[in-house]
Amino acid sequence: MIHDRENIETIYGGLILIRTFLMGPGEKNEELLSGVVSVSKFVRSLYDSFLASNFREDLVGNINLLLPKLVKRIKPLREEIKNIYLQQRSSMDYNFPRTNGVGFMDFLLGNLGVLYRKKDLGKRFIDKFDSNACMKHYVEALSRQVKIMRSLLKNIIEQYNEHSDLNDLRSCVIDMAYETEYFIDKILVGGCVEWYHALWFSDLIEEFKVIKLQASAIFDKMYSIEVHNVVHTSGSLISPAIVPNVDEVVIDLDDQAELIMDRLTSGTLQQQVVSIVGMPGLGKTTLAKKKKLFNRKDCPDELVNLGKKIARGCKGLPLAVVAISGLLQRTGKKQDWWETVARTLSSCIADDPEMRCMDILELSYSHLPTYLKPCFLYLGAFLKDREIPVSKLTRLWIAEGFVQNPELDSLEHLAEKYLNDLIGRSLVIASKRKSNGGVKTRRVHDMLRALCLVRCKEQNFLHSITGYDELFASSHENLDYGVDPGYCHPSISITYKKYRLSICSRRKHFAMSMPSGPCVRSLLFFATNDMYPRCPYNVGFITDNFKLLRVLDLECINMGHCFPRGLEHLVHLRYLAVCGDLDSIPASISCLWNLETLLVRGLKGKVDLPHTFWSMVKLRHVHVKSFTSFSFVKEDSSQLDNLVTLSSPVLFSGEETEKLMRQLPQLQKLGCIFSESKVDTGKGYGFPLLGFLTQLEALKVTYSGRFCHPRKFDFPLNLKKLTLSKFCLPWDCVSEIGRLPNLEVLKLLSRAFEGERWNMKEGEFLKLKFLKLDTLNIAQWNASADHLPKLQQLVLRNCRHLEEVPSGFADIPTLVMIEMQLCRSSAEESVRILKEEQLGLGIDDLKVLINC
Repeated sequence: MIHDRENIETIYGGLILIRTFLMGPGEKNEELLSGVVSVSKFVRSLYDSFLASNFREDLVGNINLLLPKLVKRIKPLREEIKNIYLQQRSSMDYNFPRTNGVGFMDFLLGNLGVLYRKKDLGKRFIDKFDSNACMKHYVEALSRQVKIMRSLLKNIIEQYNEHSDLNDLRSCVIDMAYETEYFIDKILVGGCVEWYHALWFSDLIEEFKVIKLQASAIFDKMYSIEVHNVVHTSGSLISPAIVPNVDEVVIDLDDQAELIMDRLTSGTLQQQVVSIVGMPGLGKTTLAKKKKLFNRKDCPDELVNLGKKIARGCKGLPLAVVAISGLLQRTGKKQDWWETVARTLSSCIADDPEMRCMDILELSYSHLPTYLKPCFLYLGAFLKDREIPVSKLTRLWIAEGFVQNPELDSLEHLAEKYLNDLIGRSLVIASKRKSNGGVKTRRVHDMLRALCLVRCKEQNFLHSITGYDELFASSHENLDYGVDPGYCHPSISITYKKYRLSICSRRKHFAMSMPSGPCVRSLLFFATNDMYPRCPYNVGFITDNFKLLRVLDLECINMGHCFPRGLEHLVHLRYLAVCGDLDSIPASISCLWNLETLLVRGLKGKVDLPHTFWSMVKLRHVHVKSFTSFSFVKEDSSQLDNLVTLSSPVLFSGEETEKLMRQLPQLQKLGCIFSESKVDTGKGYGFPLLGFLTQLEALKVTYSGRFCHPRKFDFPLNLKKLTLSKFCLPWDCVSEIGRLPNLEVLKLLSRAFEGERWNMKEGEFLKLKFLKLDTLNIAQWNASADHLPKLQQLVLRNCRHLEEVPSGFADIPTLVMIEMQLCRSSAEESVRILKEEQLGLGIDDLKVLINC
């Protein structure tokens, strides 16, 4: 009976495979078809005999004898069909990344979990999933194997530095994980021949089992460690994020190596300024912002000589000193670690300053935690010498799956911690700060970017294409003469095989080249100039040529009046940024059920969101420039429970706006335009009720309409940052803002308040740290230190009537910076006097910037 059951299962599986093979595309081999016909006749005859026999005992015995014969006929057909599949599978030229193994497997497990639970899937994908009875079983089995591989990979990484022979096994595990992702995602977009499914699923599962056996043998031999099915999911620990202050004390450094060492380790409580000289690009400017690690009062005596040896190994290269100090700052001043660094530096033999600096930067990279390496390498995707908004960078990291394990924190906050860690290691420069002290934009030193690109190539992490020559290189490889970059000609589409693609070129050359990437998961385009993208281009090729995209950034190119046809089929998109002469977003956008970040730059102004917007479960960030409107939704019908940032909708007064905003309970940041209701009730207007948004921390509101006064503001008590523009309110109304208990940042811009005199009241603005007044007609400001007891930074811009800054601000103990631009000379002089008064008291904490 057992053998009969096995035979029946083999026959059933073989017939299913033959059936799906025959239904699949492509021409069929005549010999193979002949064998299929023979098997079909045999099965039909057996079936007819079985029905005609009325279950006679003698025929049942005969059937038991015939089953092995049928199995014998089916097996060769199955093997031949499988060989066709194997040839197709082996012909696929993968270029999977070799980094971020554990992090990627966590990301993959999350995706497999979504499939298995069918949670948040679009309807047509649930139907596809349910229509294949075996798929749920296969996905569950694959998930189990990937969990085992994740545990295995963690063991390999822990031993990797000591046993390099594990490298092949590590690479094999990572490749298999990426192939699993590729296969599953191809199924979901309909890009995989259906009869491949069962074979590919089975092969992946079996190959994972083989890897486990190989790993068990290696570990048993080395340490007698058994690889179990138990999965340990402990997350990676993040070293405390130490973000260097932009105003750190200048390091005492000369171009002589010995002087560098002495001054780095001597330690002094007084600031000294010395000249920093050297060839361009070695980090003199960067170094001038660091005093960072080697200070006698903090450095244990046993590390002083090691510190001198390490500094000597830097050969006076400023960027090298900065990078090494960032590396050592994460070691907890452990002597054995410092000795390792000193030996490594001593082994660097390059005499060329740039090469030696690269060697040292390589040392910093190699000692990054595993989870930070892909975050650092991703910086190579961006343009040289350009500042990148931190919000964009961190959202891209999240979309790429680099940020995991957010059980105790949000993904966005965790991504900011990652960035702060890279800044603390001096691998990223914080170029601009937010009003709350956080990092607003960042940039990377040219040599560090060069290191990124080298490593990206080695690790198959990212393919960076710059300029016309690279974009069209393969199209003209057979020509003996140059090609005029300004000449428009038909282009042969180039197929790229890397996992991520970053293209920097002129807009028309990008559109002309029509690149393709069947395996590309991220496509980022950057225009070589910052000119306004007036001319529209056809980018419709993207939806046909890049079906597996997870990240698509086309913010730099005008795609015309409508979204590309077929964009809704790019169902794996998590990050989408587009630009064009758009007036609306199509309803089909809701088919992108994985989408987390949507950025739409409307060059005409208003861009309408569709009613389907409310059903996009995974959306977290929506930014529409210049502004947007959306249709009202039935109460409690919104599924935007994950939306945390939104800009810039037009909100009107009235109950409808309140009902709409109540559908966004998790909103943390809101930028909006407030206008009067279209229906004039004769009662003026009231500010929208927002107090129920208990998670809202940052709010930016611009008023558009007649000059009317609101009856009252209604802000959430949790609000920490508020920006108001164009309200033209009397200064008496500011008290409602001042009573917000958690407000730390206030920006009053473009006639937000009007009137010549602001008389501040006590008991208000008790936690305010940052205050900006811009383009206001205030002339007299009556205030003292008691009115702004926690103020740290004051920014005054284009307040041309302001006579003076209150002299009492000299007594605010927390005040560290006053910036002034385009203000009255008497106001500027009052700030200088305030600074001199503090100096007279021996206080040198206040920094004053006037018209800088």
